[in-house]
Amino acid sequence: MNNKRLLAFATASILAMGSFYTQVDATEVELQQDKRVAQAVQTYNQEVKKEQAVIDALDMQFGWDFALELGKFGTAEEGFRMAGTQASKDAAAYIYNTFESFGYDPEYYEFPVVEWNYYGASLEVEGHEALSLPVVPFVNTPATPEGGLEAEVVYIGHGTKAELEGVDLTGKIALLDMDVDQMLWHNNAALQARLHGAEAVILYYTTYYGTDESGEAGFVGDWSGRRIDIPVLSIPQKYGKQLAKLAEEKTITATLSSNVTMNEDGTGRNVVTKIEGSKFPDEYVVVVAHHDAFYTSMQDDSLPVGMMMTLAKAMDEVGYQPERSLLFVTTDAEETGDIDTFYDWMMGSWRMINDKIQEWNGKIVNAHILEMIGMKGVEELGFRAPDIMYPFAMSVIDGYQPVGVPKDYLGVDNFITTSSDEWSFSYFGIPTTRTRNEVKADEVYHTALDNEAHADFDLFTDNVILQAKMLLRLDEATEKLLFFGNFVYD
Repeated sequence: MNNKRLLAFATASILAMGSFYTQVDATEVELQQDKRVAQAVQTYNQEVKKEQAVIDALDMQFGWDFALELGKFGTAEEGFRMAGTQASKDAAAYIYNTFESFGYDPEYYEFPVVEWNYYGASLEVEGHEALSLPVVPFVNTPATPEGGLEAEVVYIGHGTKAELEGVDLTGKIALLDMDVDQMLWHNNAALQARLHGAEAVILYYTTYYGTDESGEAGFVGDWSGRRIDIPVLSIPQKYGKQLAKLAEEKTITATLSSNVTMNEDGTGRNVVTKIEGSKFPDEYVVVVAHHDAFYTSMQDDSLPVGMMMTLAKAMDEVGYQPERSLLFVTTDAEETGDIDTFYDWMMGSWRMINDKIQEWNGKIVNAHILEMIGMKGVEELGFRAPDIMYPFAMSVIDGYQPVGVPKDYLGVDNFITTSSDEWSFSYFGIPTTRTRNEVKADEVYHTALDNEAHADFDLFTDNVILQAKMLLRLDEATEKLLFFGNFVYD
């Protein structure tokens, strides 16, 4: 990108953020945004070359089946392809080989991670051996002793400091229900129980995560902050309540087993596939999805990877040649990849960008993140975007007629978060867009219910079409008012 074009991008960024640094009221900001959106719609809400050809070539069943196959890579019966594990490497190889089959030339990007392998877990209550109590350990928590840990189970409510006042858990298994409104995250609750002597912790979520009405969703997630030296496991809400009732009625003893290993010198592996741009080869549009996962994970993130492969396949079939260079990236260690960190996620994108920022600095026009899409029952379709990309995202959805879901599902959420790979790019000032956040998805997020039965083929179809429009129009937005400041390109 030449200096004049760099100046244009920088100017646009400043203009886009101007409302935060000047004394303007909310109404004026809203009018400015409306004006920018109207300008974007006028500029971009039109079909670009080969757009319809690519859309016609989209093989939705291929992408769906690819996601199902990706979900089969795991270290345990329930799935789990965590960062650096052989299962995650096998998933990366599957993606790599598929890109090769399209005629592309993929590469691996490797980086250090903490590799945590989960193989299986069990919980048996003495005198209630017929009671099925499925448990799964939280990532980067240690294994139980060989043969399991036999101890009394004590129910401690939400596990708050007040509830544990004067409670001695020495040598016991603490059982608690995670109310996120009472205790911020499971590491806080587990460490609190550990301070009172607990030998292990079992918990179930009652708010936000894993709250599918069946009660069968057992949420697991990252382990943020200080590591813990005792096993910590999740149990689905339905079974957690059964166990809590038993523990409140009488003294119960259980044998808990968690079969895991940890390697602090593991290696994560991203897959990077570049399609050289014909007009601006040193400018990049980056498309990102992650291939590591808890459980088999259809929405997070097997379907988004399947979406990426659907787009790549269609582009190959119609001979699409981008004007800008297009980078397809699947990341490892998006879910977790480190220990003793405030955030232990996004390691694959974070390390890659830190390593390549000198090469990529000022060259990435937009990083588009594919994440958490396609669950039954959600009512969100579209994108989320910060101010700088919001008008463009609005122009892509303007006038779109969904083929599989109601039109009122369509929209753009004007924000970003630190919870997915967009944050790694945003930190370096790179514009981002992302698939729209599906709020209801939290009910099966990071649970065994994030599977094909809970996925929606029609919603997946609409998402794939919209992502195709987003990428193709980004690619050709080379000599227009890309970021809607008061300038034009040469």
